[in-house]
Amino acid sequence: MDKKTLEKLEKLKSIRVCAGMTCATMDMGLEYFVITSEGAGSNLGDLGQWPCLKFPIDDALRQAIRGFTGNEKDDIKRIENFHFFKYLLQTHNPYYEPSAVKPELAVKIQQSLVEQLPGLDLSKNSFFGYQDWGEVPLLSSDFNRIEDAFIQRHGGVQPWTRMSEAEIEEWHDTAKEYGWGLPLVNFSDED
Repeated sequence: MDKKTLEKLEKLKSIRVCAGMTCATMDMGLEYFVITSEGAGSNLGDLGQWPCLKFPIDDALRQAIRGFTGNEKDDIKRIENFHFFKYLLQTHNPYYEPSAVKPELAVKIQQSLVEQLPGLDLSKNSFFGYQDWGEVPLLSSDFNRIEDAFIQRHGGVQPWTRMSEAEIEEWHDTAKEYGWGLPLVNFSDED
């Protein structure tokens, strides 16, 4: 391997996770690529929506979370009008308007939100979410937890050691084009 390719490989090995959507499929899935320090690959998934999210924390949300009483019904009422709450209770796919999730999943999501929100760092201006289609979301102030969830679910890659120089260069160019990281559906003005 020549020096230039080795430098590109070292850069690729320094990536925690880089991913991007390449196209929506006719069966309501997504084709996407994943690059990690271990390797890279293309995947087809039943994502239906991109699972990595960023939501704002404003004073109204801080107040709502600080006012949680431990009574699930009351706590849900405190947050039910926030955009993130409504978004996480819908399915999103490239072919149809958003629709409500099944009632049994909605209950699990609501319970999960009431459990996870008090753990957020309210001194920050945003928090992150990870939600695969039809599953309970993970919420965190720590973006590394979102990256870990993505890698665990979608990180199947071909190792760098099994790739040609041309493939390594192509993956390097892809990572560069996509900003070397994991994209977010961003509902926050804060970057």
